[in-house]
Formats: sequence, C-alpha cells, structure tokens
Amino acid sequence: MSWIGRKKLALIPLYRPNAHPPDLIPADWSNQILGRVFYNPDPSTGVDRSLRAYIHAASSGLADLDAVVMPMETVDEQDVPPGVLEGQLGSQLRSQGFDAAAIVMLGGEGAGTN
Repeated sequence: MSWIGRKKLALIPLYRPNAHPPDLIPADWSNQILGRVFYNPDPSTGVDRSLRAYIHAASSGLADLDAVVMPMETVDEQDVPPGVLEGQLGSQLRSQGFDAAAIVMLGGEGAGTN
C-alpha cells in the first residue's frame, strides 16, 4: 500500500506487571517514545535514527507521521499478540481519526511477539 502524506499514529505504552525480565517504567517514558519517533540522533554520528526519518527516507520525502502517545495500558501477558488491544481501543482510535496504532513495550529484544 502506498503512503503519501501525513498519517496519524497512536502509540500505546504497554505495561506487563509480571514480565520477565520485569518492565521498569521510566519516569519520562512518553518523552522517550516521542524522541524515538521524531528525532533520535546516533550519539557517534549525529544521524537521525527516528521512525520519522526512516519513513521520510523510504518514501522519498512523500510520507510523514503525526504521532500521539496515548495513556498507558496494562496487559498481564509475557508474549503479547499484536492485536491485544483491538477490541478495547480499535474503534475508539479510528473514531478519533487515527490511521494506525502501535503497542510500545519495554523489555528489549524478544519481550513480546514480533
């Protein structure tokens, strides 16, 4: 599917109370998420590694995003399926004009379902 123009993206922080390794929620998690989305410079090169920079480069400058960090949700599962919040939030987010949503989890590589 072609993506031209700006898309509205909901980013949903997800806390897993019994995760292994444990989810340790940073005090500024929302700001960290937004930083990874909008401007994330590599410390050694200064190159922007953000999601926005990737989308902009991959689309030859034709696509952009408007991301909003939503309130944190809690799911008590180790391996979280991608659609775990669809029934709870899907229609609400679509009615608010979001084009897509993404779950944002802590825990590093392998913390959830890829």
